[in-house]
Amino acid sequence: MQIPIDNTKLRDRIAAAFIFFTRLPFWRFYQPDKNAYKAVVEFWPLTGWLTGIIMATVIYFGSQIMSLQTAILAAICTRILLTGALHEDGLADFFDGFGGGGNDKQRILGIMKDSRIGTYGVLGLILYLLLLFEFLCQMNNSVQVALTVLGADPFCKMLTAQLTQMLPYARTEDTAKNGVVYRRFTVKAGIGLFLQGCLPIGIIWALSAYGPLKTLAQEGYIFIPIEAIFIPGVVMYFLYLYISKKIKGYKSKDLMGIPWRLALLLREDGWYLRSDIIWHKENAMPEACRDRPTRSYEHVFLLSKSPRYYYDYEQMAEPMKEVSKKRYVRGRSKENKYLNENSGAKIQKINEARGYGQYKGDNIPQFRNKRDIWTINTTSFRGNHYAAFPPKLAEICMIAGCPKGGIILDPFIGSGTVGLVSLLHNRKYIGIELNEEYVSLARKRISEEVEKIDKEKEYEVCKE
Repeated sequence: MQIPIDNTKLRDRIAAAFIFFTRLPFWRFYQPDKNAYKAVVEFWPLTGWLTGIIMATVIYFGSQIMSLQTAILAAICTRILLTGALHEDGLADFFDGFGGGGNDKQRILGIMKDSRIGTYGVLGLILYLLLLFEFLCQMNNSVQVALTVLGADPFCKMLTAQLTQMLPYARTEDTAKNGVVYRRFTVKAGIGLFLQGCLPIGIIWALSAYGPLKTLAQEGYIFIPIEAIFIPGVVMYFLYLYISKKIKGYKSKDLMGIPWRLALLLREDGWYLRSDIIWHKENAMPEACRDRPTRSYEHVFLLSKSPRYYYDYEQMAEPMKEVSKKRYVRGRSKENKYLNENSGAKIQKINEARGYGQYKGDNIPQFRNKRDIWTINTTSFRGNHYAAFPPKLAEICMIAGCPKGGIILDPFIGSGTVGLVSLLHNRKYIGIELNEEYVSLARKRISEEVEKIDKEKEYEVCKE
C-alpha cells in the first residue's frame, strides 16, 4: 500500500483550481503541476470569489441601464460563459444518472459518464435556473442581489466540496470523467475550505453592522438573507443522504462487512487469503440491541504474499480432544469412505486403515493442529487506549508466523501490545504510529513490562 504524499506547491494548487473551474486563460500565464489537479476542490470556493465578483458587478451596473430582472439573467449567462457550463453539466449528469438509473449503482455511474444529456437532465437544468432566477428577483434592489451572489457563491461551493469528503469517489483515475480523482481533505485543507466559503459572508455582515453598509441596513436593507445560507445547507444534507443511499448501498441496520471487504481487496492486490480465524470473546462487551444476537467475535485473517510461506503449525498445536482420541483407538477398514474419496486432498492420518487397538496409550497423538476458532478473553489495560487487544492473541500469530530472531512489522502500534509480545518471544520489532501520544504510551508500557519481567527472573535466580 502506498501512502500519497502531497509535495505540490500552494500556487500550483490555486492555479489548477482556477484553470479547472473557469474558462479564463490562466493556463497561458502559468502551468501548474499535474498532481495539483487532485486538490482543486480544496480551492473551489476561492474560484467562487471570482465568479461571484463578476456576477455581482454585472447585476449592479447592469441594473443601472436595464431592469433588475434582465441584469440578473445577464449575470447568470456570464457565469455560464466563465465556467464553460461545467457546473451545469455536472448537475445535468446527476439528474440523468439518479433519475434514470433506478437503484443500480453501475447503471447510475454509466449514465452519469455519458456525455449526452437526457430528459431528466434537461428538466433538472430548467427547474434549477428558474428557481435561481426567481429567488434573486424576489429581492428588493440590485445592491442586495449583488451582495447575496457575492457571499452565497463561495458558500455554496464550500458546501458542495464537502461531498467529496463525506462520500468515497466512485471511480478511479482511469475511469473518471475528467481523469482526476479528488483527494480527501487534510485538517488544514478543511479549515481553509471553510474560511474560503464563509469569509465573504462574514465580511458583508460585518460591514452591514459596523461599516459603510450600516446606514443602508438601518434603512431596512437586508444583506444576504438567511435563506441564502439555510436552504443550501439543508439541500446539501439531504443530497448527501440520498447519494449515500443510492451509491454506497448502505441501509439502516445493514451490515457493511468491512473486514471481509478489506480482505477481498487485498486478494485483488495480489495477496493470498489463507484463513479466516474467528476470535471469540467470552467476556465481550454487552450491547443494547434487541433485534439481533449480541456480537462476541472478530475476524483475524491469515494472508501471505506467495503460496509458500513460513508457518510453524507445531507451535500452534493444541491438545487433542478426548472424542478424537477414541477415534484413533477404533479400527479402520481399507474400504472406508474417507480413503475412497478422489478430491485430491491429502488423506488424514486418523482415517488411515488400521486394526482395532493399533493406537493405544502413549501411541495415541496428544496434539492436533489448531482450529480456526480461538477463545481468548479481553484483558484490562489502564493506559489511555480503548482498543488494546490481549497479548495472547498476538502471541499465537507471532510464534507460528515468524521464527525466533525474525522481524515483526506493526503498522499500527496503538498500546504497544505487539511490540511487547515480540520482545518477550525473542523477535525483533518495528512499529509505525501517527499518534505521538500512543507512541509514548507504548514505549512506557514496553519498558515497564520488560523491567518487571527482568526483576522476576533475577528473583528466581537468587531464590535458586
